[in-house]
Amino acid sequence: MSRLLSRIRYALRSARRQRFRTVALVAGVALTTSLAAAIACIDLGVRDATTTRAGETRLIVYRENRFCPFASALPQRYDRQIAELPGVAAVVPVKIVVSNCRASLDVVTFRGVPVDDLRAMAPRLAAGSIDAWASHGNGALVGRELAARRGLRVGSSLTAAGIDVVVDGILESDDPQWRNSALTHLAYLQERAARGGTGGIVTQFDVTVSDPARLEDVARTIDDRFKADEAPTATRPQTAFVARAARDVVALAGFSSIIGIGAVLAAFGLLATTMVNITRHRSREFAVLRTLGFTDGGISAIVLAEGALVGGLGGLLGAGLAWFSLVRAGLAFTMEGVSITPRLDPAIFIVAAAVALAAGLLATAIPAWSASRARLVDLLRGAS
Repeated sequence: MSRLLSRIRYALRSARRQRFRTVALVAGVALTTSLAAAIACIDLGVRDATTTRAGETRLIVYRENRFCPFASALPQRYDRQIAELPGVAAVVPVKIVVSNCRASLDVVTFRGVPVDDLRAMAPRLAAGSIDAWASHGNGALVGRELAARRGLRVGSSLTAAGIDVVVDGILESDDPQWRNSALTHLAYLQERAARGGTGGIVTQFDVTVSDPARLEDVARTIDDRFKADEAPTATRPQTAFVARAARDVVALAGFSSIIGIGAVLAAFGLLATTMVNITRHRSREFAVLRTLGFTDGGISAIVLAEGALVGGLGGLLGAGLAWFSLVRAGLAFTMEGVSITPRLDPAIFIVAAAVALAAGLLATAIPAWSASRARLVDLLRGAS
């Protein structure tokens, strides 16, 4: 153990002697690790939002052949007819108004829901109260991530897309759609969207089915019920609805994964090439170590320790940078009124740091082997 510690101390002293080189290598590994970890979090968020899971019970009823919330218009009276269909446990009419229907990182989404339905959902609040929200028409419960992006707190005012609301609570939820939305009174949002009209039109219905196994059957039943009506519907499971609406974001996440893999491979190649060149120019140093009695394994351990130092430190810094950036940025990829947020899984950052450490060791494996196998006379000749 003492021999191993001495090799590590020597590697640290060597790194301090070449501060600029060490900082440059650590920074390169850190930036690559940060990029890879951030892309992995985004990809995981996309998978969570768009992958149908066993036990899913939520359906979204939308206007057929409509995409942006501005274009989807359904009579609110449909809720009673949907509630009467077999397999339906609950129906919530929702009016949606967005500040931007195109793909964007900072979209304000207003979701108007009936007061009684929201009370029945018993949402978790980090601040404020539902009673305060219910007491006046222009109140809003703002999702945690939307509040963080806009710097909102209880009592703040929020204006977007021609809608003015007062924040009565900060909403906590496992649903990324709610975390990035402002929940308002349905009647108020209908009136504002109709510019003084009588309302009565909603964007969609959130339907909960009683049996997850009947999800697709209930969806077909709903669409068949309104097939010949004034506003035919298209009903999908919530994850399938998000996947269709955010198809550009899903495609972008897939392309980003390729970029992340390419960046990791490029960084590994650069680190390996740099370590080979560094080792080649340290022939005199290794010759001196050999004359002082260092064994082949001892010289290999020094080179590997330097690689582990660069990879490990760069990995830790990169993972920390990715976590800090994602938390502070509060990213939400929003398109057509649906939001996808990165999932900050601690395992991703741990794996990213471990991979960087392994990359540092692999990048120095060949230089370490070459340095340990070189004869003393060859080391001296290489130094001349």
